[in-house]
Amino acid sequence: MSSRTVSLHADWLSLVEPEGQFLSLPVLKRAFPDGLGAIPTAIREQLRDRYPHDVAPPQTQWDAWIVWLLRDVLSWGPYYRTGEDVAAYVHAVPEQGIVLRADAALCDPQKDKPRTRLGVPYLH
Repeated sequence: MSSRTVSLHADWLSLVEPEGQFLSLPVLKRAFPDGLGAIPTAIREQLRDRYPHDVAPPQTQWDAWIVWLLRDVLSWGPYYRTGEDVAAYVHAVPEQGIVLRADAALCDPQKDKPRTRLGVPYLH
């Protein structure tokens, strides 16, 4: 992998709060071996402006930022689904006594079926 690709991954990671093993440089290298592309200056400024900076921002601010990021910045548009569109996506984990429910889904543009189901945690 080229140093330019590593630099692009690091650039994207600098704009978010990566947590755990799921969003890290090694994971991004495997998922996007050619990188994610350079971040235009205008988008970088909007990311910083729109990111909820309050110590304890309300859930609605986080939700709006995530929707904007996935639908507009990452161009998922109508294929990023929330609410009633994803209410049926549940998975029981009996050994833990919990049921996982998707907060959102990224749908395949050709099949219009979920490609990835997301749990969007409220971090603050």
